[in-house]
Amino acid sequence: EGILEGLAGGLQNISEYLIAEVLSNLPHEMQHPILMSSISNRFCGELLDTIFGSQSKISGKEMISFLRKSNIFLIDLDRYGKWFRFHHLFQDLLQTQLAKHDAEAQIKQYHLRASRWFEDHGYLEEAIDHVLTIGDLHRAGFIIKRHRLALLNSNNYYQLEHLQRKLPMSVVESDPGLVLIEMYLQWNHGNFPRLGELEELLKEADIAENEETEITAESYFFTGFNAFFLRGDLA
Repeated sequence: EGILEGLAGGLQNISEYLIAEVLSNLPHEMQHPILMSSISNRFCGELLDTIFGSQSKISGKEMISFLRKSNIFLIDLDRYGKWFRFHHLFQDLLQTQLAKHDAEAQIKQYHLRASRWFEDHGYLEEAIDHVLTIGDLHRAGFIIKRHRLALLNSNNYYQLEHLQRKLPMSVVESDPGLVLIEMYLQWNHGNFPRLGELEELLKEADIAENEETEITAESYFFTGFNAFFLRGDLA
């Protein structure tokens, strides 16, 4: 403790210095790919290939193999040797180095690539988390809307609500498509007073032309169905 107190810059600067030393002793072609891979809380070879794009001379599989052989803060997440993550402290330090090395716009592109890969492979929560990391609430909402029917048709209200709750309610209430999703969620909870509020929001909403027919028709159906249901006219 006495030695640490006597060092200028404190523990954070010392940590950053040490991680920079670790990176500088790695093969040059490995250094930037390792930084890029730190944006994701878990990764596999295919995901890394997507994040790297054309900016790496090595593949994700080659990088993972190198890290495993080098024993560099890599943690296995399954028995099949597919998914891995960095030690959380190591990941944080890598992200700090990445922010110094790459422009913010470029890092956003890495997150967008990761988000698209996760969405394409059915990992919706991680797809949304990546775009939320870069503050893209609109894109996060679009992912939810794009998959809402599949989740509703499989009665997976739990996951749909879990995803929707990642967004501020102000964002939900300003998007007609998300309001419609919220109506289904509140119906599932039997929260009819809230359902009435959402119906009013939808009536007053400025619905985009490409969404108007679908959202308007479905909301009319939803309101009519509830009217019959609450009167007890199940037939």
